Amino acid sequence: MCKMYQKMISRLKNPAKSKFGGSLSVSSKQGSQNVRPLSLGGFTLIELLVVVLIIGILAAIALPKYEIAVEKSRAAEPLAVLRSLRDAQEVYYMANGVYATDPEVLAVTIPSQSKYWEYYVRGWAGVFAEHKTKGYLLGFRWQNQDDGETRGRIVCGYDKPEEKEFAEKICPALGSVKKEGDNRWVLFQ
Repeated sequence: MCKMYQKMISRLKNPAKSKFGGSLSVSSKQGSQNVRPLSLGGFTLIELLVVVLIIGILAAIALPKYEIAVEKSRAAEPLAVLRSLRDAQEVYYMANGVYATDPEVLAVTIPSQSKYWEYYVRGWAGVFAEHKTKGYLLGFRWQNQDDGETRGRIVCGYDKPEEKEFAEKICPALGSVKKEGDNRWVLFQ
């Protein structure tokens, strides 16, 4: 019993170090033994809640911008096809004096398969690409239109009212200008 008592006394005089950097010691107060808490340098609950709140605010601000950036990159495919069609139509017009009503006579291939886009041809009006999930569309019109402003230009727009909100975000981001009272934006590219 004497050895055990000596070990206890030596521990009281020389407190042991914990693996976390704090000291483990026992102090006596009025004959009872109390263990002092470890001094671990951690975060409080309030600090963690503030960090989570800041991350949430940043995510709420950044997510819509990220979605628009992703859609702009997805729109690069149909824009490239539509620009090629526009250029081929202008070459055809200079050679023949009229626009081609059949895109097959132009030296441009319209993709038959696309991950995000569905292409369709209206021989009398142009070629259009509709996004498969978002619903907005991009198109190239080559025939005379009522307003004359969209002929020979690439347009961005929507057909259904439920597509309006997203089209109003993405079309201006692609560099288009909306005509008052219309559901199309004209791209000046």
